[in-house]
Amino acid sequence: LGNKAASGTAIIEELGEEHLKSRKPICYTSADSVFQIAAHSDIYPLAELHKLCEVARKLCDPYNVGRVIARPFEGTPGNFNRTKDRHDWSIELPGKMLLDYLREEGVETVAVGKIGSIFNEQGIDVSHHDAGNEACIRKTFEIAREKTDKDQFVFVNLVDTDMIYGHRRNPRGYHDAVAAIDAVLPELESLLNVGDVLAITGDHGCDPTFKGTDHTREHVPLIFKTSGSELLTAEKASLGIRESFSDLSVSIQKVFGKNAQGNGTVFL
Repeated sequence: LGNKAASGTAIIEELGEEHLKSRKPICYTSADSVFQIAAHSDIYPLAELHKLCEVARKLCDPYNVGRVIARPFEGTPGNFNRTKDRHDWSIELPGKMLLDYLREEGVETVAVGKIGSIFNEQGIDVSHHDAGNEACIRKTFEIAREKTDKDQFVFVNLVDTDMIYGHRRNPRGYHDAVAAIDAVLPELESLLNVGDVLAITGDHGCDPTFKGTDHTREHVPLIFKTSGSELLTAEKASLGIRESFSDLSVSIQKVFGKNAQGNGTVFL
């Protein structure tokens, strides 16, 4: 069913009842390079939906589709809700990236939330598949409180501003989600050891006040917080508008004292 570009919540309202009767999966796309399959959890249990998506991933590979996404939902006609059991199958990366470089240099790489799915678990030592901001923040604090002698890079994705509020164009919910993140930052900063760095950014815009339901193209923030270190001089306090996310990649490698590999310009 479907086979068109559509909003994820709108298409399950439109075709959900027919899906329950026909048992046919709902297939749709958006402005992003994605192929999404939505199915009610009573019709396609998660394992079966995943099998569909694995087949779809192979079929999408020749077209370089970025991601295949499982979109399970539940409820009854007029009251369908997507669950938090979304899963992504990304196209195979064309080469190495930050996680690979750090891992090869002996840095333990830890993923929280959607990160493992986004990168097909490539370059990741430990992957925590917590769903939702609250669970991912809780897991991040657990990791920050653990004692370790290893150099460690923790990559966390907080998806609610995008998936729940940005695409749904819900400014109040978006505000509250950002405020909730902001509220826990002082405690997270207090857990940083000397030499630790907290980097905060976004992978794209998703303005909840803009028309439509897709991603938006504003600049995203880049905040680099250091603890007990003069890593950033006063002259470099403003990072300016960067040319590429690769600038963050090579700068993180420098934090760990590694030779920067890949593209990008170090801003430290």
